[in-house]
Amino acid sequence: MWGFLYRSTVGAVRNFVRGKISVNRLLEMWQAAASLPFVYFGWVKDFWSPFEWYLRVEKDLAATYFLIPFKGCSGEYVPGKRAAWRATAYDAGDVQSWIAVLGREGCELGVHGIDAWHSVEKGRAELSRIAELTGGSQVGIRMHWLLHNANTASALDQSGYAYDSTAGYNENRRLPERNHASVSSTGVRRPYSNFRSISQDGALFYPNRLDLSEPQAEERCKDMIRNAGEFGGVLTVLWHDRSHGPEALLG
Repeated sequence: MWGFLYRSTVGAVRNFVRGKISVNRLLEMWQAAASLPFVYFGWVKDFWSPFEWYLRVEKDLAATYFLIPFKGCSGEYVPGKRAAWRATAYDAGDVQSWIAVLGREGCELGVHGIDAWHSVEKGRAELSRIAELTGGSQVGIRMHWLLHNANTASALDQSGYAYDSTAGYNENRRLPERNHASVSSTGVRRPYSNFRSISQDGALFYPNRLDLSEPQAEERCKDMIRNAGEFGGVLTVLWHDRSHGPEALLG
């Protein structure tokens, strides 16, 4: 909640001054911030509950939802000073009613992994938690914060995951101009041979990542789409729920 208030007030003004958003978007964000008490009272629709909208706009598309297995768990061996921020105040159990709906609609349900990247034991526990809630037998994973090491592929295989959808980059500092925005090139692969493309909201827009404006991000995505079409690759769109809050409506 505090992050939302910051992004929709101080952050919104900063982005407006930098020319990243229009005055209309600025006013929309302020309105969203002002509506927050009414959301908690149940008088205004909760804009952080997007599943109904997802199912409408993605009708008949093969969407995958990666669900966090355990709340309040930041995980082990998390690099950086903000390791504690990795913990969430929610997990898959909080959206169990929606899990049933998503399953009936033919959506795939996977694990948003916490410690599976380094521990077979914890990887199995995370898989078991999501499989129990979803009833799935072939469960894939994407690691929270993209964490990995040299043994991750082996650990996930031993844990029983059907696939890993983690590989990608949050910035362009290590890649040629053509291939950034949380993107390698495009192609289904076994770890870690050829590549695929992932377009991720955080990589495109966050100030400490590519920090693009919406028109710039649109052009970057068009370039990836053209690249995938030209070379017969696979393009995955990766979106976080908070991107549908009014202050960060990046779609």
